[in-house]
Amino acid sequence: MWKWEDGKLVAWSDTFNYFSTGKLSAHSDTHLGGLQHEQLAERLKGKILSSILILSDLLDTELWEDPNYCYRDAHVLVSEVEEEARKRVSGDYYSEAQILEFCEKFGLDVESTSYDEKKNREHWIRLENAFIDLRSKLLIPSILKDFKKSFQAVDPDTFDDREPPLTKEQLKILWPDYFLRIMMPRTSRSYRRLYDNIPKPMTHWDSRNSWQQFFFVSDGQGQPIDYIHGGYASSGAREHQGLMAHTFATLDSVSKIKTIVARYSSKNILVPDVEFDSFKTQPQELSGNYRSSREVIRELFRGKLIAIPRNDNLTWGALSEKVDSENAG
Repeated sequence: MWKWEDGKLVAWSDTFNYFSTGKLSAHSDTHLGGLQHEQLAERLKGKILSSILILSDLLDTELWEDPNYCYRDAHVLVSEVEEEARKRVSGDYYSEAQILEFCEKFGLDVESTSYDEKKNREHWIRLENAFIDLRSKLLIPSILKDFKKSFQAVDPDTFDDREPPLTKEQLKILWPDYFLRIMMPRTSRSYRRLYDNIPKPMTHWDSRNSWQQFFFVSDGQGQPIDYIHGGYASSGAREHQGLMAHTFATLDSVSKIKTIVARYSSKNILVPDVEFDSFKTQPQELSGNYRSSREVIRELFRGKLIAIPRNDNLTWGALSEKVDSENAG
């Protein structure tokens, strides 16, 4: 189903169906929700199966600012004071009755003058949002008082206690700049690594994962390929990893399932590592979100686990077959 050609992974079909959203295939009624691996294995008998485990090294630090390897986005954040106000409000906003009471007391319109129900609703939503802002703003004087007291006693850059605390004269000189700093908007950066050099559909990569395993199902060469991927960064990915690994391990005893292990390097290059003629997986996320037992895992994954150490520089080490399945989970 997949093979390496000139250092690139090539599939026998360019049509893929993503079946983790409810159906195993766009053309079948096989549902994943609540399925156990024994049931799914029965439904997949006679299908052509394969698996690809991709290990991702951390992107080279020198490439984080290079648009050929990584997208960088800048975001505007609220001030420190406003952030603290939102934390203190913590969902304790004015009720509808309180808002109506304020509107009556201070002569605020609660409906649009257009007498249009949709516009009335839009006006009310804007009014509610304004009162949410009011709840936060009313806390600002108290928050500024706390910030000022803390600034007098603690250096905000080093978090070291000031010994002795700032005098009133020193505070008068230093506070204005710090006041502006905590009232100003802030910016932050986010980075989105490129996975363009992994063939579709595996370019869909949750960057929180350092590995993802892809499971492929097809009716034959030239036919669409159904796929799903597992990992550890979300509950859904963990459940898929457990369910599909159990299913493939079960079917591997009937007909061997080819497994490819590849690495996405620190330079954004997908390189081959090892090909196995039978199903292999790593020992993490086999159970938990997918309910299984240690006894089932011990027997089902005997001889099917591989170990890949993670080095201190966040690259993957040499792969080795892991015969012992006692500690998988």
